[in-house]
Amino acid sequence: MTKLSLAMLATLTSACVARTGFGIEPIAPVAVIGASPDGPPPPPPPAGAPAAGPEAPAPAPAATIPGTPAVAQTAGGKYAPGEDAHWLQADDYLVSIDAKKKKESTWLTVGKMIGSASDSSKGEAHFLLGTGAEQWAAVYYRTRIATRADLKVGATVICFTSWAWHDGRAPESKHESRTGHNDPGWMMAVVTDNADLYKGKVTVGDKSCAVDAVRIAVE
Repeated sequence: MTKLSLAMLATLTSACVARTGFGIEPIAPVAVIGASPDGPPPPPPPAGAPAAGPEAPAPAPAATIPGTPAVAQTAGGKYAPGEDAHWLQADDYLVSIDAKKKKESTWLTVGKMIGSASDSSKGEAHFLLGTGAEQWAAVYYRTRIATRADLKVGATVICFTSWAWHDGRAPESKHESRTGHNDPGWMMAVVTDNADLYKGKVTVGDKSCAVDAVRIAVE
């Protein structure tokens, strides 16, 4: 062969080798779906597992009574259902356990009627008192907490006080309210002065009573 033929053959052979990679076809890179540049993709979920979805929303807060603090969302707060702010209930009476009603004042205690008055009982009703004792009484009252409008001079009201105190205050516990007689207890007398109502005080008999310590008979 001539030198020109040999040179052309060498050039053709080199070109073929470069294009074929010695007979091995190059493999194009394949993109992996879900691959992260920070590492390999997570393993697939186990068979039968539910597909992942959005996170469940946080539970809604419990319903509250509008305008009432959450801490007070229990029935009746510190009072049982049906009790007022003096721990008295609708079927409670304030009962005189004196032999007869005194002219200037009388002391009363809480009781529930277990036998109504009749001719055979000489007009006395039978009561179970808050102390657990039973008492027949002709003088008893169903009552409610007084309002300022009730506290007129000359009005007969009932103040929680003591024979030894110069003033009156609201009972501090259910036990105190329901078991006291006169040390302390509920004293019925007339309003003798109401000039200190602006201070939250009213004079009942000779006691300066807090307004929130006063009740009034309703029958």
